[in-house]
Amino acid sequence: MNKLTKIIRAGVLAHLLAICPVTAINANEKEYVGVVSMVENIVSTGLGENASVLKTGDRVFSHQKIKTLMNSRAQLIFLDQSVINLGPDSELAIKKFNLSERSSDSYFSADIVKGLVRIKSGAMPIGSYAATSPNAQVTLQGTEIDLLVTQEGATEVLLRRGAASVSAIATTSSTTSEDVGNTNRKVLLSKPDTYIQLTKKKGPTIPQLASAGKRNLYQEELELKGGDNAALAVLDRNRVKAELELAGLGNNRPITEEKITSEFLLRSLDRSKKLTTFLNGKIRTCQGQRCNVLLNKRRLVNRAIRKLGLQGAAFFGDASEASKNIRGLLAQAIAEAQNLKIIATNAQTAVQDARQSQKTAQRSLKKKKASVKFKSKRKAVKKAKSALRKLNKDKDATPQQKKAAQTKLANAQKRFADAKSAIKPANQAFREAKNKTKQLQAAAKDAIEASNKATAYAESIQAQVKTRKLHKKLKRVKRSVGLTAATTSGKSLSKSRHSTLSPLPSSIKETKAGGTKVQAAAKSAATKAKAANRKAKAAAKKAAKQAKSASKKAKAAAKKAAKQAKAATKKAKKASKKAAKQAKAARKAARRAAARARKAALRKAKREAAEN
Repeated sequence: MNKLTKIIRAGVLAHLLAICPVTAINANEKEYVGVVSMVENIVSTGLGENASVLKTGDRVFSHQKIKTLMNSRAQLIFLDQSVINLGPDSELAIKKFNLSERSSDSYFSADIVKGLVRIKSGAMPIGSYAATSPNAQVTLQGTEIDLLVTQEGATEVLLRRGAASVSAIATTSSTTSEDVGNTNRKVLLSKPDTYIQLTKKKGPTIPQLASAGKRNLYQEELELKGGDNAALAVLDRNRVKAELELAGLGNNRPITEEKITSEFLLRSLDRSKKLTTFLNGKIRTCQGQRCNVLLNKRRLVNRAIRKLGLQGAAFFGDASEASKNIRGLLAQAIAEAQNLKIIATNAQTAVQDARQSQKTAQRSLKKKKASVKFKSKRKAVKKAKSALRKLNKDKDATPQQKKAAQTKLANAQKRFADAKSAIKPANQAFREAKNKTKQLQAAAKDAIEASNKATAYAESIQAQVKTRKLHKKLKRVKRSVGLTAATTSGKSLSKSRHSTLSPLPSSIKETKAGGTKVQAAAKSAATKAKAANRKAKAAAKKAAKQAKSASKKAKAAAKKAAKQAKAATKKAKKASKKAAKQAKAARKAARRAAARARKAALRKAKREAAEN
């Protein structure tokens, strides 16, 4: 804000506070709540024939509607020192204002119908300020925010400082069951220069950092320099682009330069017509010097209308001719998109086959694990380790117990290693099938992306073909403002002299280049899909062979294990018989030794008795 603006605002605010003390505002009485501190070009209040032009120093009342026309701006200062800036082609209504000595009773709310608005909160407590649009409810918390509201009600909120909470205003006609969670969600903006967007069908988006271009757009549209300027009937092309992008949030449709240009021309002519109607109504009732000012403004608007008519004739004339040439490209792009969809479908089928092969290999691996008792052997190893750890911690455990536990662990580990080697081929086959599935999924993803790009190209070309409808619409608008003669003369003028807009032939070249890219992408995707299909079939055959060989090896290992178990059983029986014989012989030898010992003891006792 420049020095002159600060001085004017300070003077107006001092005058306002001097003549209006801070008391509660009764909504039933016609008491003003603020003043117009600055006006640029034409700002109106009221509706229809009762509409009047606002001037610097005019009072602002509750429930008052204020509207800025083309390239017009206004700044309002209220009793609580809050400030509202209105950008061009904007409309706002002061809904409620109550400044009370009790802070809990103070509140201020405004409805933004359309356009660009900046709101700076004043001396009321945090949470007392609210701004609503057709789709959003914003609560300010010591805040300065910028808002952009389109004709359809889509809203963008940009935080400059402080904090603000934003929630969607859900309507039964626009909200589906899938969007209920989004529309009921509140989003808090707390970082400067972050923004969110929301429409009738899409709730608040995640806060994002605003680009330099977005911040500059708001600054240029909302900054007031004071006084009138010659560019009365001028719209900002960047503003039109921003509104189109906001209105198309979530539909994934490209915003082409041709669409921006056509919307810019149509909107400029429509606003020019409304501005001319408003000026004509004021000229009929004006008096004195004010009439000269209004006549001068109407002359500027008529000049802008003639220029817009020439530009529109040049642009839509080229668009009409170009639409005939791009119909062939449209048919080609649609055919390419359909071919890529078929390729993507085949790639997805190959992925499903690979997944089936992966499931087959997984089932074979599970059967193999069950046949060699893989899980039970792994549990046995864990159990043996746990038992050994307990014995190592136990102070009363004997060395023999520890040695037995170590032997048991070694045997369990050996059996588990044998089981792992038995399932190794099946496990390797499963891993290879899994890797092939991942490769085919990547190829299918590439094919789907190429199909989506081709569809986007076809939609962009189709949008260019529809410019004929826009051409007819422009003719109707031009007839309504009396520009048929200007349009007829404009068709014979050169584009380099009267039109600074980008014509459609360049976009046709871009579309051809896009068609070439689509063809190359289609060939590449087809090649990848075929190679992936071949690899999938080879992997399936290899997995089947490996599963078969693994099954044979498992059967052979099972037979070998059965033989070994049978032989071990025989050896155990023989060893037990031998041990029984040895025990029996040991018992006999013990009895004989005991008998000999008794006999020797008796003989000794007899000799001692005889000697005595």
